[in-house]
Amino acid sequence: MNKADTAQLKKIHGIGDVLASRIVNFRDGLGGFIDPAQISEVYGLDSAVVHRLKRASYIEENFEPRKLNINTVDEKNLVSHPYIKRSFAKAILAYRFQHGNFKDVRDLTKVALIPAHEADRLIPYLKVED
Repeated sequence: MNKADTAQLKKIHGIGDVLASRIVNFRDGLGGFIDPAQISEVYGLDSAVVHRLKRASYIEENFEPRKLNINTVDEKNLVSHPYIKRSFAKAILAYRFQHGNFKDVRDLTKVALIPAHEADRLIPYLKVED
């Protein structure tokens, strides 16, 4: 799933140019798929196509997604991630301004405006470095 280009994706019945581009753009925006279920989050994929894509692809066992450093990333780069709304980005930056650098990615759960389930799905895409 994380290495397929649009030509490879279009070999799957039901995926044309538009859907192949959406899949690649979503995957690249995420930093890579960490769970096959994430493919269903791509806009416009019906359940049959999702099923075929899951059967035809895999995620490498030790795959590590591209991660954003929440201690240095700016608002523009935060909102470019599909799981980060502008309100989440502003809350992350405000928290960092008020409390200093994050010590651990799980500290994201302390940001009041980010629901726990949203923080949980975002944490694998974050890192903490000074």
